[in-house]
Formats: sequence, structure tokens, C-alpha cells
Amino acid sequence: MLMSTGKADDAAGETEEHFLEWKQTVFQLFRTTLNYQQQQVRYEPALEVREDELIPAGELWSGIPYVPKAFSTQSKVAPLPIVSCHDLLQGSPDRMCLHIELDTTQHPNLKYKTGDHLVVWPINPTQEIQLLLSALGLERRRMTPIRIKALGSFSRPIPSPTTLEAVFQEYLEICAPVPRESIEALIAYAPTAAARTFLESVSCDKTSYAAYMRSQYLNLGRLFEAACPAPGAWTSVPLSLVIEMLPAMRPRSYSISSSSVVSPRKISITVAVSDTTSVDSPDRVIGLATNYLLNANGGSHPKALTYSKLLENGQVYAAVRKSTFKLPLSSSAPVVMVGAGTGVAPFRAFVQERARLKSVRREVGPTRLFFGCRDRSQDLIYDEDFSRWKGDMGDCFSMTTAFSRPKDGGEKQYVQDAILTDAEAVCKLLVEENAYFYICGSAAMARDVSAAATAIIMKAQGWDETKMKEFADRQKRQKRWLQDVWG
Repeated sequence: MLMSTGKADDAAGETEEHFLEWKQTVFQLFRTTLNYQQQQVRYEPALEVREDELIPAGELWSGIPYVPKAFSTQSKVAPLPIVSCHDLLQGSPDRMCLHIELDTTQHPNLKYKTGDHLVVWPINPTQEIQLLLSALGLERRRMTPIRIKALGSFSRPIPSPTTLEAVFQEYLEICAPVPRESIEALIAYAPTAAARTFLESVSCDKTSYAAYMRSQYLNLGRLFEAACPAPGAWTSVPLSLVIEMLPAMRPRSYSISSSSVVSPRKISITVAVSDTTSVDSPDRVIGLATNYLLNANGGSHPKALTYSKLLENGQVYAAVRKSTFKLPLSSSAPVVMVGAGTGVAPFRAFVQERARLKSVRREVGPTRLFFGCRDRSQDLIYDEDFSRWKGDMGDCFSMTTAFSRPKDGGEKQYVQDAILTDAEAVCKLLVEENAYFYICGSAAMARDVSAAATAIIMKAQGWDETKMKEFADRQKRQKRWLQDVWG
């Protein structure tokens, strides 16, 4: 064996970096042990991009999401009008969380069930499109029809024929961070010695790359500007290489926060608008889809972002994606729900549905919600809704809150701490009453909540790890222990 097997930590988002480290080790081995000589790899296009001004405008892909194949778990894509959009965090000057309602009346075949997801296709901001086109010297050719053809086995889900503007606006994620390997590939096209030195310094190793990425928000257009800001300075970069480097536009998925029983033709989603700074820089890292949704309903964007292809009447392209994150078929079955932040979205739908069933005299079982957020006065979203449904449901519904940054001097508590505080009742529901257990939020939160629930049950039941694993695996097989997580 020449060397040990390389491993990557995908959970930490470092698969690509770990692969590059492994590749460098392999190349070093080839040079020193096997006496191979390393040569600069010459770029060979995997795509053919050809201008064709004879293509009629009506045949060009533009303004419509490209979905190359149908999915059995997803509806057809449709333009849905936003009929309501308001900020749930009125008391927070630096954060926004939107409650958005979309009308499906004009699309009778587009149906959802409580617990499903809505997937939304965003577009890129005009400012970032302009920056990239200017760097590549392609501003005057932005509307020229182009054909894109794969050479060999390379696959990139981009429609053809189309225009360069449509590619950068709707079909590629031009705001995505630039991988280190892509920066290395651009060194050969540096227009100046200073630009070459800059690209080499950023991409030379993992540490240098990570340090620069912490200090800057770096997408491809901004990388070109940082290395050599002159308009048209990067005209030597093949357009095929640019398209190969950038990931295809992917839709964003949001848990539906309305009940299909209560609101069958209006879908609501809960969207935390992403707007953060880089670790060591004031540069804003703007969430692509959340800021697009913020602007899609009309009006000006608080950070002055603009979008040149907004649909009329506040419409966005969206589809319903089926989920297994469902309420039990029997409304009398007990449920325990744990959510933090916008992770409470599907539980709003669950409680709304159970409140409606209770109002028509259906038997409704114990419905426990543990909800974690920063502070009661800041981001306890849907508090009025839950209070109203508590009035409808009586003792069968209860909500326990946990505040991680309380302003009133109260105890700092995460949602997993709230579960531990109420350990006896939680264990009774999950084990003795065989309740359905739901967790929604970040993957880190879900791990902590699962660990807390496991500790509670093992202690109360006197189980060892083997017995606990058997119980948890059985509950998951029976879809009684479900998670809807991200990150």
C-alpha cells in the first residue's frame, strides 16, 4: 500500500478541501517515490458554448425554471402569487422573519398536505450579474442567443438555447463561494502579474484560502474584481470554464406552516431572511432565496438589492414537495413536537390542524410543543396563533418555551434543556403512551434534542444503550420518531 485511504468530513462541509489535501499528498508521493514529473494541466472544455443569433426569441429559455426531469415526490412548477407577506419580528431592527402566503387557486392540480415542503426557485441579484458580466467583458453580448452542448459525459442542468443573461440570472448560482480548486484553475488566465500573484496566494493551501474567505464574501464576480478590477480584464477566461465552475441553480425548500385542512388553496411558509457578515469582515453574506422572496412582493429592498426579472403580481416559481413529516392518521394519537426558530413552522400547521379538528368535536390527543428562540419579546413567532389555538384546544395542547438570550434576566435555556426539565412527562408520552416525536430545526439542535430524549428515557426506564437503540430504531421504522432538519 502506497498510502492510507483519504477521508472527508461532509458534515462539516469540508469534503472538497479534504479531497484537495489528499490529492496534493498523492501528487507528492508520485513525484518523490515514483519519480513522476508533474505538468500543468491544460484546460479541455467539457461544454461547447456557441453564439447563434438566428435563433428566434420565442425558442430561448428565459424566466422559467429548468427542471430536467420529473420527480414523483414533487408537483409541477407553477408561478404562485404572494398574497400576503409580513415581518414576524417587528421588534428586531437587524433581523427579519417573514410569514408569506401564496395562492394556488389558479393551479387546481397543485395540492399539498400538512407537513409538506414548498420549494422556491430564486434568481440572482442584478448587481452580482452586472459585476460578473463586466469582469468578463460580456455586457454587450448578454442578450445574444447561445447554444450549450455537453462534450462527453459532463452534465450541467442548464437549458439550451438561451441567453448569457438568463444563464447568469436564473440557471447558475453566481453568488456561491468560489472553491479553492476553481481559483487555481483561473491562475492561467490572470490578466496581470499582480492578479496571478493574488490568485496564487489565496489558493496555495487550505489555511490561506480559509483565512481569505473569512475576511471577504467571495463569489466569482467579486473574485475577479479583487484580483483585477478593470472592466473586461478577464475576457480570456473561456465562457465554458465559467459555466463549468458555477453550480446549477437549485430551488430552496421551506416547511409549509399552514394546514391543508384549514387552508387548502393558500400555502404559508416561514422565512428567516438571511443577512450576515463574514467572520472577519463587514461584507454582507446575503441569502439568495430569502432576499429574493423579501423583494418579490414589491417595494424596495432594505439593502438596495434589485432583481430585473421579478414576475408580475408578486409571483414566484414554486412547487410542492411531498414529505414524510406527517401528523398521525388518528387525531387522538399523542404528539410531542420540538422546534427552534423557524423550525416551529411545520408545528404551526400541526397545531392549526388539530385545533380545527377539535372545533368540529373530533377527539384530539395530547399535543405538546417545545419551542426555542432567543427572547420572548424578540422572536417568539406565532405566539398569538398558539395562544388562540390553546383556547380552542384546552388542556390537550400545551407549549413550553426556552429562551437562549433572555433580556429580562431570566435563565438562559435551549430547547433541549426544556425537555430535560420536563423529563417525567416527556418520557411518559414517548414510552408509555407511544407518542409521535417530531424534531425540526438545525441538525445540531436535532442532535442535542435527540441526545436529551435518549438520556431521559434511558434513566427513567433503566435501559442500556442497546435497549435504547432498539426502541429508537423501532420508533423510526414506524415513523413515530421523525426529523425535518437542515445544515
